[in-house]
Amino acid sequence: MAVILKLCIQLLGLPTETVMVFDGAPTPRQQKATARSLEIMHFMKSLAEAFGFMVHNAPADGQAELAYLNIENMVNVVFAVDSGVVLFGARLIVRSVGAKNRDTVTVYRRKDMEAMGLRQAGLPAFALLCGSQYGPKASWSLLLQRPWMLTPSS
Repeated sequence: MAVILKLCIQLLGLPTETVMVFDGAPTPRQQKATARSLEIMHFMKSLAEAFGFMVHNAPADGQAELAYLNIENMVNVVFAVDSGVVLFGARLIVRSVGAKNRDTVTVYRRKDMEAMGLRQAGLPAFALLCGSQYGPKASWSLLLQRPWMLTPSS
């Protein structure tokens, strides 16, 4: 819970209007498997509201909703802990580098990915690789070895 509190304090210090998006109602199967997760989510919502952040409940997957809000220009930037929002088409994603270096972030821009030739078919592989130990540069190098994931160069 201390990590969540620290994140809220950091977000409070930014010159932004923060919107926290939460997953929609869990399916019966998810609800059985994640009773503790639901408790944490309720705590996070209460904490977000206490800090004055907007809270939005997605109709289903929170990452898909975040990407949609970004595509529709309702939010300018998506801050995500993983690369899942890339798969849903988010345009500007900011990710924390890690716990050891909290002041450093990685920024992904959809237009840069498209300019490099990465097409939709390659996004799942790119997201998985970027979220692993490879990082964006090594991930891109691996994708270059698989031309079917890239758009033809013009």
